[in-house]
Order: sequence, then C-alpha cells, then structure tokens
Amino acid sequence: MAECYRTVSGDFNQLLDYLTEGIMQAYMSSSLEASRDFEAYGSRLAVRVFERYGWSSSNRLSLTLTLFQGRAGGAIEVYAVGSGGSRGMLFKINTWSEAGFVDTLRRLLDEYESD
Repeated sequence: MAECYRTVSGDFNQLLDYLTEGIMQAYMSSSLEASRDFEAYGSRLAVRVFERYGWSSSNRLSLTLTLFQGRAGGAIEVYAVGSGGSRGMLFKINTWSEAGFVDTLRRLLDEYESD
C-alpha cells in the first residue's frame, strides 16, 4: 500500500477535474471505477476510485482519491491510497506499481500547486 496526504488551496471543482483527467491520461489502462460526491453545511467531499493495469506486477491496481473541503473557499485536503500490485500470496512482494500510481498523483499535485 502506498499513500499520499496533502493540503492545497484553490477551487475544489477545478482541482478534482484536474486530478481526475490527469490520472485518466497518465496510463493507457486507467479507468474510473466509482465516484461519489457529498455536500453538507458548506463542506464538500469527493471520492474517486481508479484502476489500471500494472505491467510489472501483472495485475490490476487501484487508487482511491479523496478530497475534502471543510468550508467554501477553505483549504482542500487530498488523501490517496494505492493498493494491489503484489504477486505474493501471503506477503507483499512487489509494491512498486502501487507507489507509481500514487507518485502520479503527487506529480499532478506538484504541477497544480506550481501553476
């Protein structure tokens, strides 16, 4: 398992669209498997679950992306978890693919913050 947590500023919808598009374009086998948005009392939460094929692990990997904004215009908390990508039955042998999926998100966040 690989994970990333970051707090960023900006427009919630713009960031969500940017990250979704970036992840979908980063890998030929990327797919958006599930999504759900919540809004209550000025707070927003978006969850996206992506999958892709991991060539080095020869299986499917998932990336769960969560964005949370506690109040309109406030900081946006970004949390992502990559999972899958192991060939071991009892132990994780190969976690490079998971880390690569999460590193793609880190790169996208770096690019978003530098704009």
